Amino acid sequence: QKYLMTFHMGLYASPDYLQRYGEPHTVEDLDHHRLLNYGDEENTFNNLSWHLSIGCPPGHVRKPFMRIKSGTRLRQAAEQGIGIASLSQENYKINQSNLVRVLPHLESPPIKVFLIYPQEIKNFKSINALENFIFKVIERNNWK
Repeated sequence: QKYLMTFHMGLYASPDYLQRYGEPHTVEDLDHHRLLNYGDEENTFNNLSWHLSIGCPPGHVRKPFMRIKSGTRLRQAAEQGIGIASLSQENYKINQSNLVRVLPHLESPPIKVFLIYPQEIKNFKSINALENFIFKVIERNNWK
C-alpha cells in the first residue's frame, strides 16, 4: 500500500438553505437541520458520516434527512438547498459553487487515502502507470 493523501471534511450548505432553515452555530444545532449523508445505513459510523455523531452521546447517531450514494450528487443536493452535507475541503468544485461552509471551526476525522494492490503485481507496467498518474493528479491539484 502507498499513502496518497488525506481528505479533510467540512459541512456545507447553500445560501438558500441557510436563509430558509437558519445557520447552525453549535454542534447541538445539527440536531435540528436536514443533514445529507454519503452512502447507506451500513456506513453510518465511518469518517464520511462524522457529522451524524459529532456532539452526540456514545452510540447515538443523528438520522440523516437523505442518503446519497454519489459524491457529485451529494454536493449537488447541497447546492440545491436540500440540506447540509459533509464534503471534502479538497474538492475544487466547492470553490466553484455557491456553497457556504458552516461550523468552520469543526474538524472532522481525517480520511487517509491509500493505493492498495497485491504485492505480486507491484512491478506490472499498468500498476506503475496508474500509480504515476494518480500521484500527478494529486500534485497538480495540490492535495497532500
